[in-house]
Amino acid sequence: MSESVGFIGLGEMGGPMSRRLQQAGYTVTGFDVDPGRMAHVEAAASPADAAKRADRVVISIVRTLQQTEIVLFGGSGISAAGRDDIDVVIMSTIDPGSMERIAHRAHFPVLDAPVSGGVLGAEAGTLTIMVAGAAEAVTRIRPVLEAMGEKILVVGDHPGPGQAIKLANQLSLAVSVIGTLEALKLAKQAGVAPEEVLKVLAVSTGSSWPILNYETVRGWWELEDPDVGALGIILKDLGSIEKMGSESRLDLPAAELALERLRNAWADAGL
Repeated sequence: MSESVGFIGLGEMGGPMSRRLQQAGYTVTGFDVDPGRMAHVEAAASPADAAKRADRVVISIVRTLQQTEIVLFGGSGISAAGRDDIDVVIMSTIDPGSMERIAHRAHFPVLDAPVSGGVLGAEAGTLTIMVAGAAEAVTRIRPVLEAMGEKILVVGDHPGPGQAIKLANQLSLAVSVIGTLEALKLAKQAGVAPEEVLKVLAVSTGSSWPILNYETVRGWWELEDPDVGALGIILKDLGSIEKMGSESRLDLPAAELALERLRNAWADAGL
């Protein structure tokens, strides 16, 4: 009988990640607020039910901090399962302070393991996973993470650093997107076609992920709602960065500018 992994959140990222676990031989007992997303897993009635039926590892990858707290501590949340022998892995992107508070509140081991690589990485099993938590817990969950990711990077011995590094990545990405858009606007003013600019920048010192993946980036603005899809995730994470900066009295002008400009760029829809 294969090991059962609890999996909460079967959306754009969680769906393909759970399928990678199944392909690796795990049984996935999953829960999502949308019943239609549970067709490919052994459906659980609640996060608590998924935790009760898991052998050891329970993964949560919902969208927001509020949703994460409900998954963990709500009336039918993981805590209601009454188990202290499970490793709960938070793969959502929230913020390090909230992650630490969650870990202190829980009566079971909690690890943070946010991911980078997007939906394509989730589908291909090539995600980068930044995991932080007690060494023995990291050892226990590593085989599960390796079924979903290509690079498993241990970044701390307690929950929180994974979230900090993921937010650092999102800040760098957001600023790079803004730089790419303005670079194309500058060249367009001089009559140079975007494809010609991208071809040169891709092999020059100005290269970046948005330049190398510009078709993907441009697709972020095709949705009618800026709060969904990849752009919505970046805007959400920039909000977490803004919160972290405010709480820590950090001066993060690039983050503030990126949040403002990305929202405006979507509103302009002229990219």
